[in-house]
This record gives sequence, structure tokens and C-alpha cells, in this order.
Amino acid sequence: MYGESDRLKNEFTQIGKRFMKFAKMKPLFLSCIFFSIYISYGQKPPTGTYTYQMVWAEHNGMLGPKVSVKIKGDSIYVYAMDSSKFHKKGDLIEKGILIFHQKSRKWIIATKPEDKDALDAGGCSEGPTVIDFKNKWYWQC
Repeated sequence: MYGESDRLKNEFTQIGKRFMKFAKMKPLFLSCIFFSIYISYGQKPPTGTYTYQMVWAEHNGMLGPKVSVKIKGDSIYVYAMDSSKFHKKGDLIEKGILIFHQKSRKWIIATKPEDKDALDAGGCSEGPTVIDFKNKWYWQC
């Protein structure tokens, strides 16, 4: 009977050691998970000028003309690269502040402070425009 008690005590000690190893690794594990989620939505690019593809939400993601996206800090400017029936070459299509919209988990172009808390973003909603840094897409309705 005394041997059984020692065996159980030893097993509980081993379980406790394993748990402590996991507890020490838990912050690292959670950091990796959050980082991978952050990367999957794209990171805000550094200051510079980029070429993006306009994508039409009302036409199930049909590709539109290319646009020039200028990023300066948190500010963004979107310009028409070619003339179309909607814009002349060089026209400023949109400008605003880049914000990560928590509800939609997407980057948006905010044109007013309340855009940060908008119920919807992108598509043909009343919310702010979505910009996809990972795929280099500028979404329009």
C-alpha cells in the first residue's frame, strides 16, 4: 500500500512538471497564433507608392483598372492610373487615414473618425472602403 502512494505521488509530480513546461510556453504559443492572424490580413506597407488592382464588390470581385496607392505614414491617397468612364488619369479617387477595422478584421480607408467603429466595411455597404494589402486590391462598389 505504501508503494502505491509513492507511485501516485510520483505521477502527480510528473503531471505538474509537464503543466509547468506548457505554462511557460503558453505566452510564446499565443504570440505565434496572434502574429499569424495579423500576417494573414496583411501588414500596412511602409511609406511609398504602390500599384494596386481595383476590385468591384458588386460584380463578385471582378477586376477593374489599376490604381496608384500612395502611403505616407497613416495617410493614403488612391489615384487613377489610366482614364476610364469613371476617372481621368491622375484623378484622386480617395484619400483618408489607414485604420485596422476590428469588426471586419480588414484595413480600411477612414475618411471620418466614426469609420473606426462602423458596423460594416467594404463591399457596397455604407461603411468605409477596404484595402487589401496582402493581395494589393482596392475594393469599390
